[in-house]
Order: sequence, then structure tokens, then C-alpha cells
Amino acid sequence: AVPETLRFLATINNDFTTENLSPRLLDRASIVTLPEQDAPFTPELLKHDRETVSWKALTDYFGARSESAHAGDIEPLLEEIYEAFKSLGIAVSMRTRLAVGEYVSAASVVFENKTEQPAYAAAVDFAVAQRLMPRIDGNGDQYRSLLDDLQSIFEGNGLVHSSKLLRSLINRGESSMGWYRFF
Repeated sequence: AVPETLRFLATINNDFTTENLSPRLLDRASIVTLPEQDAPFTPELLKHDRETVSWKALTDYFGARSESAHAGDIEPLLEEIYEAFKSLGIAVSMRTRLAVGEYVSAASVVFENKTEQPAYAAAVDFAVAQRLMPRIDGNGDQYRSLLDDLQSIFEGNGLVHSSKLLRSLINRGESSMGWYRFF
């Protein structure tokens, strides 16, 4: 039997030396990009004694919730975003939709009182950035126009993080002969 606590984490470099991530992998994984570090990592950063946190405590705090006080706001917003991605030729699978829903339900609690935007919007913002935006890969004026439509959805709903990532993606695409891709 596989224990409930078993998780797999992986890292991957993303540069000219690596293959593109397959659509199948992107459908099954959250892609979290890390900012460049200002200071080098040193082993002393790990030397602090830390209290052990139980699996139950982690799941109580970070686990998905069955009820959401903002379901009436979340579901229409996600449907609008899914339709925009569909117009880009990116079908959002049921697997991804379920993962996004679980992420939003758990992260809404974590983001409570920690962001200027409503907690559910911050949760949707990060779920979109991690699960949907890595799948953006297209070219041409029509694709750019659809990205502008997506940008309007992000800005209109206060999805600050996703909006910033998409603006950067569009700018990179403009300097790459109209090829718009996340990586």
C-alpha cells in the first residue's frame, strides 16, 4: 500500500540545454518558478532547530476544503479563464480543473488577510500561473490578440501575478518574432 503521505517533488532546469516539457507533463504538474537569488545559499541557513510538523497539521492547514464561501465568485472566474485558454488551443482537462479547484480551496485559507486582493482571487491567481500559463505556446498576430484578451481577464479580475507573468511573456514574444511561450 502507498501511504497517504508519499509525495514526489522534482526540479528541472529550463534553458537551452533541456527539452520542452510535454503537454502531458504540464497537465499533471504545477510549475513553480523561483526568482533569482540575490545572495548565495549557505549551509548555515539550514542549521536552525525547527519543530517537526505532523502530517495531520499540514493537511489541516494546507489541505483542500469541501466548502468554499466564495464558490459563486470562483467558478465563473475559472470558467471564463478556461474558455480563454480554449480559444488559445489549450484544452483544460478535468484532471487540471480538479487540481486547480483543490489548490484554490486550500490556498484561499492560506492567503486570508495576506494579500491586497481577496484571498480566493490570490489563490486563483497562483493556480493559473502554476497550472495553466506554462502551457502557453503559440505565434502570430491572432495568438497575440487572444493573449491580450486573456490579459484583460486577468487585469479585470485583479489577478496581479498572472497578469505580470503574461505581460512579460508577451514582451518576450514581441522580441522573438511573434512567438509567445511561457518557457
